[in-house]
Amino acid sequence: MPTEIIKTVKPSGGDYSSLSAWEAGEQGDLPTLDEIHTAECYSMQDTIAVIINGWDTSAIRYLKVYTPASERHDGKWNTGKYYLDITSGHALDIYETDAHVEGIQIDGNGTNLTNYVIRATRNKISYCISKDAGTSGYYTDPLTTQFWNDIAFDCNGAGFYLGSGGYFYNCTAKDNAGIGFQRFGGTPTLKNCLSDNVGADYSGAMTVSYCASGDATADDNGGAGNRINQTFTFVNEAGDDFHLASGDAGAKDYGVDLSADPDLAFSDDIDGQTRSGTWDIGADEYVTGFYQQALTGGLIFSGGLSKKTKKGLTGGLTFTGGLSKKTSRNLTGGLTFVGDILKSLRVKKNLTGELIFAGSLSTIKKQFKSLAGSLSFTGSLASVHTVGTGMMLRRIGNWIAQGVRRWYY
Repeated sequence: MPTEIIKTVKPSGGDYSSLSAWEAGEQGDLPTLDEIHTAECYSMQDTIAVIINGWDTSAIRYLKVYTPASERHDGKWNTGKYYLDITSGHALDIYETDAHVEGIQIDGNGTNLTNYVIRATRNKISYCISKDAGTSGYYTDPLTTQFWNDIAFDCNGAGFYLGSGGYFYNCTAKDNAGIGFQRFGGTPTLKNCLSDNVGADYSGAMTVSYCASGDATADDNGGAGNRINQTFTFVNEAGDDFHLASGDAGAKDYGVDLSADPDLAFSDDIDGQTRSGTWDIGADEYVTGFYQQALTGGLIFSGGLSKKTKKGLTGGLTFTGGLSKKTSRNLTGGLTFVGDILKSLRVKKNLTGELIFAGSLSTIKKQFKSLAGSLSFTGSLASVHTVGTGMMLRRIGNWIAQGVRRWYY
């Protein structure tokens, strides 16, 4: 098996200070070296255009450009994470086969040429965002390039300019001045794509199924499950947040499950959230009660919570309904439950602030590494387990239970 050589791209303290420098420094004959070369990009504004050329690769000895979860956008444009900010020329120009690009943002500032240019076969572009390209958001010519969970918006030309027989699954083209998905060669395959643009949404001979358009073009090539003349509702369209809103009736639950697709199989969305049930059309899968990134400020639920937060929560967390899942990292601020806890609540790290339960609690399992603040119950308490390493919860802080069981401190 090939060895993966990972180099970091950081504003300081990394192996390279730009993606372009990584490309120049890591070029090689990867099949002969028996290696995979990976650029791990950290939060920064990278202003140097990148040309990937001069490599030898193969299907299993490839080059990869990606952002780790902590440095990646949260499904919408985010200048606090890694992004290429290019004002002229092509931003990311790929001449080589077997290049994998994952989780990269590119801003063309309306003055460059194309943000993503794919000139070779067997490339994979996923979880990427293309904004304000001078011409097209994505340009691809080879036959077997794969795109999934990608977004193009506010580009001056097409969102996706397709000169290939490649695969474009669960991609979103929004508010582009040109055509959303424009074919100029080959017969590309589109599934679960969402297109709503100033120009036409789909143009040219394509194999299209379970796609949606704001105009009447989604079914121009026939195909099953296509939806035309749709109105899409996003979380914050004016703020370029194209996550589907809970009330969306244009794309939510109208896609097809691609987890076993013979040409391109995957099972999550642009946020990394698992797609389930009837899939949604577009890059985002609407999931009730799930928040993946760190949240600063109060979080209040007037109904039950069925999912989880994956990162830190700073600010008060209040439930007037039940909780069935967990938060994964630190919680700073008060935590209050007016409803029952249906499953064991877990905060893997520290809880700072008062913890109050006005409903029943089933279990606490190795709840916190530390609890700073008071803890009280006005409902029933079934059982209490350890906190941290062997420390009983009732020994932490100042807390009172006024339910079925009585605990002292």
